[in-house]
Amino acid sequence: MNDSKCQTNCNGCPAFSNSIFNRIDHKSTDFLAEQKVVTHYKKGETIFHQGTPSFGVYCIGQGKVKLSKVNAAGGETIFLIAPSGKLTGYQDHVHQSEYLTTATVLENTSACFLSNDVLTHLILTQPSVAINLLQQTVASMETSLSYGHASTHMSAKNRVASLVLNLGKNFGIEMDGKIKIDIRLTRHEMASMVGTASETMIRSLTELKQLGILEQEGNYLMITDMNKLHHLSISSHSY
Repeated sequence: MNDSKCQTNCNGCPAFSNSIFNRIDHKSTDFLAEQKVVTHYKKGETIFHQGTPSFGVYCIGQGKVKLSKVNAAGGETIFLIAPSGKLTGYQDHVHQSEYLTTATVLENTSACFLSNDVLTHLILTQPSVAINLLQQTVASMETSLSYGHASTHMSAKNRVASLVLNLGKNFGIEMDGKIKIDIRLTRHEMASMVGTASETMIRSLTELKQLGILEQEGNYLMITDMNKLHHLSISSHSY
């Protein structure tokens, strides 16, 4: 990404068309460019921490960010992976108190910070921002639920299949008849997304590979049979 272009011209941002601001007028686009603060993060760095004061939101210009919570025992649960163009921290915008989650960078990322006042102004003056934000909120809730947090009736393998299916839909790239999941998550991170142990995640992924549904190419998972994966993800019993 061209840093100076990102800082001065939102229309030049490759993620702008996927953001909640993609239909605002020229005056508001200029206002957005003047008010945002661009920060570049390296893999593993934190954008904001759970429990810290919420002063604004972050629009992901480039990269991927995981949103997670830590329980009293120190265990992490990942609720969402935010790709470029998505807003993070907006769940805390209404009460403007503390961030409810921690946002951690999964790969080198550029993010634009917008204060709560700036976001409120755009919501009140640009109806499309409010509509897009509502749509993103609903989509995020559906994605989080599909990762398996509400599917305790499903077996671990079914939940893992559902997770892989959704990762493929959200981050998949077609390559030679296969779908490359273009995101690198540890087995521990994947396990936390469906509420299972790392050992169970490893075993379930191995079973999916044995079924001919998945392949491993380097650091990336490749879906080789999307139909079979979909069937397993909605099945209430194992193959």
